[in-house]
Amino acid sequence: MKTKKQDITEILFDESNSSPITLVNEEDRELEFEQVYATEYKKRIYCILSPLESVKDLDRRNALLFMVDKDNTLKVVSDAKIEKVIFNEYYSELKTMKEEGEANG
Repeated sequence: MKTKKQDITEILFDESNSSPITLVNEEDRELEFEQVYATEYKKRIYCILSPLESVKDLDRRNALLFMVDKDNTLKVVSDAKIEKVIFNEYYSELKTMKEEGEANG
């Protein structure tokens, strides 16, 4: 899927950006996603995005793992090993943030 903006990497790592990420699918339909997480793994950029509207065959509460490819487009990741690594990293970071929050407040 292609983004409407030029450099998806800048969008993903811009901490001040809270705007939805708009992707265009194969049928030229625009789909909006909330960014959940972005990281680099084995010299590739991955991101977890959650749809803001219903998407065919996907519950709105689910999130998808994407990889930024060489053409600066997002490709859905279907490799279970990579999915597991990235989601576990995300959950670990959430746990750390929660523990730090409890320690500070």
